[in-house]
Amino acid sequence: MVAVAAAPAERIAPERLVYTGELRTLYRIAAVNLLLSVVTLGFYRFWGRTRLRQYIWHAILLDGDPLEWTGTGWEMCRGFLIAAAVALIAYAPIYTLTLAGPGFEILLDVYQIAFGAVVLVLAGFVAFLALRYRLSRTRWRGIRGDLEGSPWPYAWRQFGWWLLMIPTFLLAVPFATVALRRHLIRQARLGSLSVECQARGGAVFPAFLVSIAVGAGFVGLLSLLWSVGAFGAIVTAVLVELGSAGSLGFVLILVFATLIVSAYPCVTSIYHASLYRHLAESSSASGLSVRTTVTAGNLFGLRFTNFIIIMVTLGIGLPLVWHRQLRFFAEHTAVIGIENAERIAQAQNKPTRASEGMLEILDIGAV
Repeated sequence: MVAVAAAPAERIAPERLVYTGELRTLYRIAAVNLLLSVVTLGFYRFWGRTRLRQYIWHAILLDGDPLEWTGTGWEMCRGFLIAAAVALIAYAPIYTLTLAGPGFEILLDVYQIAFGAVVLVLAGFVAFLALRYRLSRTRWRGIRGDLEGSPWPYAWRQFGWWLLMIPTFLLAVPFATVALRRHLIRQARLGSLSVECQARGGAVFPAFLVSIAVGAGFVGLLSLLWSVGAFGAIVTAVLVELGSAGSLGFVLILVFATLIVSAYPCVTSIYHASLYRHLAESSSASGLSVRTTVTAGNLFGLRFTNFIIIMVTLGIGLPLVWHRQLRFFAEHTAVIGIENAERIAQAQNKPTRASEGMLEILDIGAV
């Protein structure tokens, strides 16, 4: 661990991230990835994801220098194949006991319960490894990131918090989220630079309660409008105006369900904006710190318009959503004390060989 001396106060100024990506390039990459994934029965997605990450990382600049993605498609494909083999072996007893007949129901139930518990624990384990892989393949000015420590403490922490969700009626969510992210932030490294984080769940709990109240109020209002017929009257008037009043019942249910689904990402903007600001303000790394100007209002605007784009374009607008999210992230993120970054040394340990294979199996991966 190398201590980095803080720069004089008058030199410390926020250095905002810059996003230089182009929408047409994102669409071209997405189109090629989709076409080749179909032709190769999905196997090209690992190389396609690598190409996409290379472009996105290089389009994000800090202090004039871009990020770099050094991972390869083969690393991710190899990890997926290994994880798939392990998953098939673990699932084989379930298939075998199912075929064995009625006399093995109890043994089958016991194994399924144990299998489910193992999967819940492994969810945290593989998420930690996947983040370690992504950080270790990310470079800035030649300095690579990393995530130190064993994945097991994080896995057991996440499992323990999940067990608290039902008895606490999900009120433990902000405390669990902050505790888990604080653990990851403290393990994160940029070269020789370590990060401190003093975030507390109680700091974002009020915003979490407000989000719940707003969400409940929104759903309650929609339910009230539905029950008194006002919701149906509004939709009917719109459909009649458009000259398509057929299948009214189906349209009413579809519109109502769409509004309910869109409510979650929108109303949780209050909580998530508070969470992002608190994590940023509570974290520092020897003279370096991150600040965000995300608010509930601008995050709500981003999420709501992105939802509309996806719905209206039937998914074709996904690259546009990526583009808007990246631009939003850059516009609202700044690094303070960037002058100190010149003293960061390269990490001495070797980058991890593990990839994101099991994350693919559990279907919780991301770009």
